[in-house]
Amino acid sequence: MGSITEITFKFHTVIFLLVLIVILAGIILACQKTIKRYKRENAELKSNNNSGHKKESIQGVKVRSGIWRPSFLKEGDIFNFYIGEHAGGKLMSSIHSAKKSIRILSPYLSASEVNEICAKSSSGLRDIAIITSASYGNLKKFWQINALKKLIGSTKKENGKYEHAAKFKSVFCKSDFLHAKLYIIDDEIAFAGSMNFTEKGIEKSHETCITIKDLDTVKGLSEYYDGLFTANLYKWKIADLGKEIYTFHWRKATNEKNVNLNDSA
Repeated sequence: MGSITEITFKFHTVIFLLVLIVILAGIILACQKTIKRYKRENAELKSNNNSGHKKESIQGVKVRSGIWRPSFLKEGDIFNFYIGEHAGGKLMSSIHSAKKSIRILSPYLSASEVNEICAKSSSGLRDIAIITSASYGNLKKFWQINALKKLIGSTKKENGKYEHAAKFKSVFCKSDFLHAKLYIIDDEIAFAGSMNFTEKGIEKSHETCITIKDLDTVKGLSEYYDGLFTANLYKWKIADLGKEIYTFHWRKATNEKNVNLNDSA
């Protein structure tokens, strides 16, 4: 009996050791595959960051500080994506070099950015259009009033009354319905994202910006933009808005001390 028990014990021990060896071999093999995959993906990421090419996936690749670009978009392609501060850098450069036209769609404006548009107009660029919000809520914002005054002039006539006129082709919406941000330069390049046409939106806030260079897409966006001038957007008449920003609403808001003096959006 003792010999049979001893043989049985040894048999079970051998089986246990064999199973253990198989399990350990499987673990080692899995670890080796994981390590190889990790090294391969690391090498691909380094290669992508150096060349600007990204593999086709929906994951993102951080290519340099402050910039995240989806891996299905490539550096230099007709679509580029940016997220971070100074999101409007390329937009402002394109505005400065604009030769034919500038189209702006932004619910908020600030005087410093509008000054750039006025400077382009003074240099001879005539095809400039702006669509923005002039809701009663916005008319309580000091910085928005200042920006609107740069877009709408006020001239005193001989009879003592004031005449107001827009300096550019413009739409000023009475409601807060407008929230899109779109910029089209020379019908050749467009920018869309979260950034308002304000100093904070262009330079300081963490914003998104998609640069679009595909001419068919830009053409479609231009047609959409032009259609907004005939769309039912509950628009101000320039004469009425001029009275609001130069007299009635501005004086009323100041007297009630409810003017928003905070920085632009």
